[in-house]
Amino acid sequence: MMKWNNIVWIGLTALVAAQLPAGAEELKVYDTVLNFQLPDNWRQVGTDELGGMFSAEFLPQEQRLADWTSLVCVQGFHGMGDRITPQAFFETFTNNYKANCLGEMVYEPLGALEMATGEQSGFQAILGCSRMPDTHLHGEPSSRGEIGYYAVLGGGEDLLLMHKSMRGLEFTAANVPLNGSNYREFIAPLQPIKLNQSN
Repeated sequence: MMKWNNIVWIGLTALVAAQLPAGAEELKVYDTVLNFQLPDNWRQVGTDELGGMFSAEFLPQEQRLADWTSLVCVQGFHGMGDRITPQAFFETFTNNYKANCLGEMVYEPLGALEMATGEQSGFQAILGCSRMPDTHLHGEPSSRGEIGYYAVLGGGEDLLLMHKSMRGLEFTAANVPLNGSNYREFIAPLQPIKLNQSN
């Protein structure tokens, strides 16, 4: 399996090898250090690790995990990088997501992510559901539209899944709020995003 370090990952156009701005988030996920930028009014609200799976969630200051409308989530899967490609991993993830969707499924592949060397190292896509069940609000089942930008990064022993998602009113295939033409603006506040493999 190819080893990598000092990768700058933005999932958009050219890779940017600039210094991270002051105040950038730094998150150690197993053997990977992930740096990215959050808007000033966002904060980390949870971190968990169990059985080789890591997760961390970030929300705007005024929101809670129980009823979020904007979310950034980072998940790490220890040892998966040697067992499955980023695209195959995301296809499995998508199938599980589809099983929970009560409305129209939205899936728009955005292609491969690349390392600074030009080697393919990940996969990115838009994934959503026009009507996703939400059992957290006041303890009563409800549903809302949910959609986000997802990226899976490989290249080392582990896989990382990072996504920025939004929840709100139900939507239809004719008025999807996030797509291949506007996702760059949607994830711009997180950039630059930089990955390093720890020694």
